[in-house]
Formats: sequence, C-alpha cells, structure tokens
Amino acid sequence: MKKQPPSDPGLETVEQTEIAEKKAELGVPRQKERRAATARGALLTDNAQFKAFATSIDYGIIVGSRDSIIVDFNQAALDIFGYTEEELRNAPIATIMPSRFRDQHKAGMQRYNKTQQPKNLGKMLRLFGLHKNGKEFPIELALSTWKDLDGEQYFTASLRCYSALENNLTAILATTAVATVAMATALIYLALNF
Repeated sequence: MKKQPPSDPGLETVEQTEIAEKKAELGVPRQKERRAATARGALLTDNAQFKAFATSIDYGIIVGSRDSIIVDFNQAALDIFGYTEEELRNAPIATIMPSRFRDQHKAGMQRYNKTQQPKNLGKMLRLFGLHKNGKEFPIELALSTWKDLDGEQYFTASLRCYSALENNLTAILATTAVATVAMATALIYLALNF
C-alpha cells in the first residue's frame, strides 16, 4: 500500500526518508541529491533551448563537466566523431581526444579547477580529434565555461573538422585561380582582336 504524503509539503514521507537513508549509507548525500534534482529541473528548460540552437548550426558542440565527462552534444558533433548518442553521453572527453593530448588536457583541467585562471578559453585552437574508427583528424575549436544554477561548472567546445574547412578553402582557391586565368585569357583575346 502506498503511503500518503504528509499535509505539509516540506515534510518527507516515511518511504522517501527510508530511500534517502539507504542512499546516504551508499554514499549519496541527501543535499547533493536535492541539488541534482533542482539542477535537472532547471536544465530541462535550458537544455531545450540549447538543443533548438545546437541543431540549427553546423558546428559541433560538446559540453563537458569539470571532471572531463561529456554531458551533452549536438548532432554535428556526433557526425564529426562518428559516435551515437548512447556511446558519447557520459563518456570521458578522452574518448574523442588522441592519447598524446590526454595528459596535457588532464593537467590543464587540474590547473584551471585549482586557479580558475583560463589559458585557452575564448581562443580558437587548432588541435586533433579522434574519430570512433581510431583515425585522427584536424579540428578547430573554441572553449568557453559556464555554471549552472547550482554552481556546477561546465565547459563547452564549439568545433569544426579543419580538414573540411581546408578542403572548402582549397576548392575556393582553385575556383578563383580558374576564374583568374579565364579572365586573363579573355582580356588578352580582347586586346589582340580589337
């Protein structure tokens, strides 16, 4: 039989108290659990706004916790790295990072978490990403940081596959070169024939 909640909404039911006590025994503090529930509720609205924005752009977006865990992303990020939502959600950020950068990333996060002094925030960085198939590829990314309503800090990376940018630039330059040669040829023809 289900227990009725008390008339005072601030009081917990016996069942809620028992569950909270068991969680406390397992190391889940009651205050942390309440903060997480509040943050989840607030983030649902923020998350809907984020998803609407994130799906409308072609940049990949990865949101990571201060513990370097991937907590959110957009479809472009999944496409860039080759993962499914289930594979990437709650995965270590190292999953999409070549192994040679992992120690440097860990040291940078430890330094930032200790000093709160940014080194790479707000800068466009050229690095390498790690695709699910194990191949590395060049990326450009910009990092920012923010805190949720509960004061938990997160990091957001907006990124593009640099090889795609490089290919687009090469195509533009090739087209421009062809157009320039065509224009020069036309000018020479006109000069010689008029």
